[in-house]
Amino acid sequence: MQIGLIKDRLKAIEQTVDQVARTCLLSPNAPDELRSAIGELERESDEARRMVDVETAEDRVKACVDRLEEVGDRMMQVCNDARLVDPTLQDAVARAHDMISSLKHQLH
Repeated sequence: MQIGLIKDRLKAIEQTVDQVARTCLLSPNAPDELRSAIGELERESDEARRMVDVETAEDRVKACVDRLEEVGDRMMQVCNDARLVDPTLQDAVARAHDMISSLKHQLH
């Protein structure tokens, strides 16, 4: 996959993660575990983008995207297990997860 396309995809993921974080802040029923995972996702997303910006080896970028997906999986599980997660927040988490998973599959 071309580096420019990876950068574009990571930027879109980062914007979606920011939307998840904003939605979570507005959601009174967001579980603490989800809030924590969102913070982790923000850090991993930033790291992935930095790696691509400095044209780090593709294997390291793949590993970072793999970590992003693991956090996304955890977020999805928290949403599925929680009783009162706002539907808007669930949708935002699902959208971020889908974008990350799609990028991972294209990189591997």
